[in-house]
Amino acid sequence: MEAETFRYTLDGELFVPKIAESIAGYDPELGYNGAVVELQADLSADLNWEQVDFDGYILWKLNFGIDLLNVEDLVSLNSYKLAVEHFCEKILPNYPKSIGLILYEGSARIWEKLVITENMQQEGSIEEFSLTLFSEYLHSLAAVLPEGLPAFALLDCNSVAKPLQLFNKERFPHIELALRGVEFPIFGLRWQDGNSVGGFLGSGEIPETAPPETTLGVIIPENEYYQPDVETKLRAISQPYRLIFESTITTSWDELAELKCFDLSPMGERMVDGFCAAGGKVSG
Repeated sequence: MEAETFRYTLDGELFVPKIAESIAGYDPELGYNGAVVELQADLSADLNWEQVDFDGYILWKLNFGIDLLNVEDLVSLNSYKLAVEHFCEKILPNYPKSIGLILYEGSARIWEKLVITENMQQEGSIEEFSLTLFSEYLHSLAAVLPEGLPAFALLDCNSVAKPLQLFNKERFPHIELALRGVEFPIFGLRWQDGNSVGGFLGSGEIPETAPPETTLGVIIPENEYYQPDVETKLRAISQPYRLIFESTITTSWDELAELKCFDLSPMGERMVDGFCAAGGKVSG
């Protein structure tokens, strides 16, 4: 499965993952086309995983058992990397319908899990600082994955303010986010509830999560230019739209006729000028 900036594709065609949280919950009659398969990969795991008998698409999950995140503990990090490499060598070749690998599942409040040491020099808020370190950690684990197998992080955002500012492609460029409890149509898997678009992961009835058919894109500015009223402006938009993070403008405007912009960086403004030069309309 290929993860683009506004849709998933499989063999070049639009693909909407509808993933049950386990094989036991997999029910094609409800519309599910795959399931999560979890493998233990904590520091005490022997990594002798059993084969799985399942003919749907598989979103794998490596459970590292991380309660506290110490990014300076390189021994643990290297052990987790070895688990990912072992998965790629011993499991992945046997399952051609694998569509991704979950590297984290849990609360989005990473700042409550991060071990802060005196060697760290905090930049920005504790939330932004923690998530940046967390993203670097995930990217380090995902670096060994083969092309075409995206890495996922499942984040429960129900008690998180400013999700658009915290969970964006600027901070997580190569990690696919499955968000729970987010009000706005961020691209990715909708983890049980919320309004993410692109696919679904959970249980029970499947809501409509396909990317919206629309010609309007709305650009979210980079953190430095993000204003407190952005979410209020988004709530005032009555038609379906594609949410675009500023860093992905040029890869996200396919099939769009209009871009709606808030305050952008100079680089963002130049990218929007390119959209206008190609015949697109821009509104404020």
